[in-house]
Amino acid sequence: MPSDLRIFDRASSPPTVAPAGGDKPARAGLNRISRPIAQREHADHAAIERLRTAVRRIEGGRMVAHDAPALALGVEAIDTHLPWGGLASGWLHEVVASDAGMASAFCALVCARLADDDGGTVLWCEGAQVLDAGMLHAPGLMRFGLDPARLIYARTGRDAETLWAMEEGLRTASIAVVVGAVLDASLTQTRRLQLAAEEHGVTALMLRPAGVGTTPSAAVTRWRIGPVPAAASRDGDGAPNAFTAGLAPLRWRMELFRCRGGIPGTWDVEWRDETRDLALVAPLCDRPAAPTQFGATG
Repeated sequence: MPSDLRIFDRASSPPTVAPAGGDKPARAGLNRISRPIAQREHADHAAIERLRTAVRRIEGGRMVAHDAPALALGVEAIDTHLPWGGLASGWLHEVVASDAGMASAFCALVCARLADDDGGTVLWCEGAQVLDAGMLHAPGLMRFGLDPARLIYARTGRDAETLWAMEEGLRTASIAVVVGAVLDASLTQTRRLQLAAEEHGVTALMLRPAGVGTTPSAAVTRWRIGPVPAAASRDGDGAPNAFTAGLAPLRWRMELFRCRGGIPGTWDVEWRDETRDLALVAPLCDRPAAPTQFGATG
């Protein structure tokens, strides 16, 4: 028979040790067996938090807490839908161009507002024939509030040069926002941009051609921007009114198909030149009139 017998009682926390001679149970080794549970749990919690922080850094930034203010897009339905109350500044956002002109106009609008708030310069990098939309048009940029005098335009030859220029721009103190038109970008490359944007508090916009929305990306939000055909005004006989058909406002379909910490959504908006702002398209006023039957019923 062994010299002592360990007795484990489920009802009592520490195990007791009964000597073979019938003496009272001794509490030998109590400190070794019952180490403080609270201390162990605190250490485990700290380790888990460190791992979570590391994962967030790898995935591209803080998921919920964000120090930089959000940029309001001016449409309440969109701003309240986003987790930050607007477009989170100091992060990487991806814009897939269903229409190159509309996507570029959206980027110009965002750049203009960020540059006005920050007082900095806009760096716009374009590779050769990425969007097949030609070079930037100064009057078109001014229409959306972006002064060409505050723009640095970098014409690159390939995607690697564009990504390098974007990353260097994100690390420059005088730059308020960086835009880059990129055909191909790996998950690792977008993570580098996201980390650089977060580290220096500069917003990055990556313009991508249509058809790349399913490729992995570290961008915090991913948008698809295209036009919404305006309903042509019609005469009394239902025929299109040729005089007013071309006077409809510029309309975009904004699809948020990925949002870290949020849910997707789609909105039809129109650009109002008189206020230089976006507004939701009113579906009722643009709905075709239902045919009306006149005549006596018998």
